Amino acid sequence: FGSSHVGSTNEILEPIFNNGVVLQCCLRVAAMPAGATMKKLRTTNIEEPEVDFRVLRFTCHDSSMLSSLGKHCKEMRWCIVVSHDPKPIDISVVVDKEVLAAPKVTVQCNSEVVYPKAKLTKDITWRMPFRGLIRGIHVPNYFEMRPEHMIAEHWFPATVNLQRENGTFQVTVKMPDGNGKFRDIDFPVVRAHSLREAQTKLPVAVPSCALVLSVPVANPLHATINVARDGVASEMITHFFNRPTPSPPNGIEKPPGADPKVSFNISKDRKTITADVGYATLEHFLS
Repeated sequence: FGSSHVGSTNEILEPIFNNGVVLQCCLRVAAMPAGATMKKLRTTNIEEPEVDFRVLRFTCHDSSMLSSLGKHCKEMRWCIVVSHDPKPIDISVVVDKEVLAAPKVTVQCNSEVVYPKAKLTKDITWRMPFRGLIRGIHVPNYFEMRPEHMIAEHWFPATVNLQRENGTFQVTVKMPDGNGKFRDIDFPVVRAHSLREAQTKLPVAVPSCALVLSVPVANPLHATINVARDGVASEMITHFFNRPTPSPPNGIEKPPGADPKVSFNISKDRKTITADVGYATLEHFLS
């Protein structure tokens, strides 16, 4: 009799004895200790040639602000928009320092637990990868393709019809038919290294990046999120704080309207200032 590890549980066969004879076995399912591994996410595909990030909000609260956290707990939360996706990403890190020498950490993404509450024994690094669209999709003969089954280095005019979720492509290639002419042949699955731009001869560059959450075991309250491009975490997410710009009052195709102006008059003794707008207008400007 033994045990087997399935998911996050231990399944243990326990024999039931009667006078030294095994009558039956019962299956006891015991919960594994809260995990030390992060839940890996699949790559999210963005229907745009560039993947951009905007941080709408960042908060850091303790139990004095949020009673739901519990005593000795602190929560860091980021609200991030990816490109033009209307649904933001909500990432939170909760640190429980009831035992100072052994803080416990919980990580959630969009209310889904990716790191269950557990004692932090090593640095946490968690990635949320994204992939954008290549440029030139549906443009006839914008690319060239080298069929993988050919040993010789032959490149043929190609049109990319579709970029699949796994990063491969559906391609139509013009290939010789043996009679001095060319015919279109469809390749349902083509990897990026078999494609290049026809004009520049440069390999296809699939835009990709990732949000990288880091929680150091030495000080989990200093958790950070970086934007990794080409596999390197290059920029802090704090560099992406912004607010959407309001649309021009006359639209983008019409001449812009006159910029709003506020006039202030200061008295000669410099004790009184009057304006041609009210308090509500100034408050809205500062909001």
